[in-house]
Amino acid sequence: MASQIKQEEGQPIITEKDEKTDPKLIEQAMLWHQRMGHANYHAVKMMPQHSTGMGVNFTDLNVADMPACETCSQVGMDPFAKDGC
Repeated sequence: MASQIKQEEGQPIITEKDEKTDPKLIEQAMLWHQRMGHANYHAVKMMPQHSTGMGVNFTDLNVADMPACETCSQVGMDPFAKDGC
């Protein structure tokens, strides 16, 4: 559960954010993760912003909601790393 900070009358208010990523969006992200040669999930999330014609929007994707990739785990790669795979 992630915390979200809201500013109200100059005072920060911390609220709990229970929203989970849509399972269909996770499924699309996993497919693109595989298509991109098992690139890290952060790269998958950013890719539509740098490419055209993909037909997907990953702005609502929370990388923490992604499942561990079995193939990446077997070969010792970390798909959650921000600086590589």
